Amino acid sequence: AKAGDFLSLDKFSIMGSMAQPLYGRNDIPMRLKRQFIIFNCSMPKEREINTIFGTIANNHFIMKNDFNREIQEIMPEILDMTYELWSTSKIQKLPTPAKFFYQFSIRDLSRVWQSITQAHDDVFDDVKKFKDLWHHEMTRVIKDRFVDDEDRKWFDNTLKSLEEKYWGASSSETEITHVNFMRDPPEPTGDEPDDFDFSPPKIYEPVPELSTLQDRIQMRLDEHDERSRDGKLRLVLFEQAIKDVAKITREIGRAHV
Repeated sequence: AKAGDFLSLDKFSIMGSMAQPLYGRNDIPMRLKRQFIIFNCSMPKEREINTIFGTIANNHFIMKNDFNREIQEIMPEILDMTYELWSTSKIQKLPTPAKFFYQFSIRDLSRVWQSITQAHDDVFDDVKKFKDLWHHEMTRVIKDRFVDDEDRKWFDNTLKSLEEKYWGASSSETEITHVNFMRDPPEPTGDEPDDFDFSPPKIYEPVPELSTLQDRIQMRLDEHDERSRDGKLRLVLFEQAIKDVAKITREIGRAHV
């Protein structure tokens, strides 16, 4: 078909979804809306949400892996804290025309649990490390959406109060970065099958020292420059750049939920 030719499309259906027209979102015209059969799907209640993610947590941390017993025992608290911080942010930080993206949905909870269930029992072998992981994931999913210092400070205070309420103390004075590119590739022995994967294992783990993370990123940058035929990447790895790389790599390769 050429531009301008009339096309006839038969026997197909269109499925769509939209949020309610609130907080600056516009409604769609009735002439369009009348073409659809409309179903209103309400948000699950706290009990249903905790049942969904509690089943996921129980499957990963208790049934399939040998996690520390203390980690298994705080899982109900993690479920309650995750929901409480998410729902508080949803209620207290409403969208405005300038902050129209302050919209929190059950997808945010999915992102938190998707990252938490990347934990390996040999890496997160004590409850302190696991609390730091939860702190990190809530910060990445919720706090990173806030765009001004006032909202970020509100989140930090709310998170600290929540940890003191459930645990008696905050998990960490400084946020500990978690990444999945700190491991080296396996050394070849000559006995590997033809389809053996020599890529570095992606183990999600904490990196307490920023200098350690900087050295690893610099090593990967040097490896890229050695292989590249298009020239070198002349990047300066200052502190904020390192943190941004960690945030970006956290999302790359993950399934969208």
